[in-house]
Amino acid sequence: MREITGKISKYIENNKWILLVSLVFIIWKFFLVSIILGGEMMKTSDALIYISHIDSINKCSHIIFCNDFLTSLTRYTGFEHLSYRLFFGSIGHLLKMSSLNVFHLSFYIGILILVPSLIFFLKNIETDKKLIAFLLFFFALYNGGGYHGFWWVVPSFFATLLIFIIFAIILGNYRHWKMILLILIPIGLYTHTIFLYLMVPIVFFYIIYSFFLKKIDIVMLKKVVFSIFILIVFYVPISYYLENNPYGPETFFNKKNINLNAQSIEKNNLLQVKQGHFLFEKLFPGFRDIKGIYFDWIFFNPVFVIIFVYIIFILFYYKQYKILSVYLASLIFALLSSI
Repeated sequence: MREITGKISKYIENNKWILLVSLVFIIWKFFLVSIILGGEMMKTSDALIYISHIDSINKCSHIIFCNDFLTSLTRYTGFEHLSYRLFFGSIGHLLKMSSLNVFHLSFYIGILILVPSLIFFLKNIETDKKLIAFLLFFFALYNGGGYHGFWWVVPSFFATLLIFIIFAIILGNYRHWKMILLILIPIGLYTHTIFLYLMVPIVFFYIIYSFFLKKIDIVMLKKVVFSIFILIVFYVPISYYLENNPYGPETFFNKKNINLNAQSIEKNNLLQVKQGHFLFEKLFPGFRDIKGIYFDWIFFNPVFVIIFVYIIFILFYYKQYKILSVYLASLIFALLSSI
């Protein structure tokens, strides 16, 4: 008993700043969640959709063995938030809670899972525990705005959370990484379709990181290739089976959709030409949204531009290539997505 107590005391001493910031993180986010749950956001169509997904499992007499659930798998919506509704629907069924209460509970559970996930991610980027605590504190300040971020704890939140963990597995040295990725990637894919796109920056990350290091990390390359392979293996059969995934990449290659999109872009470009933004925004018609949600918040003041450039310089100076690669990979993908 004394030995166990000693180990706990030593762990607390070695990780006191991370534990302190984690506590602040949870308390702060729980406070924000309590405000959200009591607001108008809970009455939106999005909230009602997530509650109905949870209810599809919760109301089944034997969790998944009922006609409603099995019938749902014949449509795209049956797979869209499958992991999410299975997990929280099962909680509601086992605890005999209403689907609305489970939905509210999911926000608190999400925050509790988020904190260790972020710590796991940060420990594979930085080894200094004080700096990890410092970075975690800034994650606590991030909410996300139009990108949902860490305030709207729904399937897209959990898909993003899983990306942090997968990034950590790819960056770190873990013996059973194949088994872990084999489990996490299908869960993420069937949590939210956005997971399919969030995996793309991992490829960009590897290319940029290899460029900075001026060498090829074979083990990391194997992890990236394996991850994309598993993603394809679990997505293609479902895509072929459903034939109508409105958010799938194959939809963008649909001739009808391309024509409609081209007409929409052409109208948008004509408007932009009149406003004098025809060149750049003709190539990136979605850039205006990215600019409003991201760039305008960082570069709205010359002082912030100087601070931003200084931070990038510091990262280069201290060869923080992992952080730079994650940032640049995400930025490049965001810009490419605006096409």
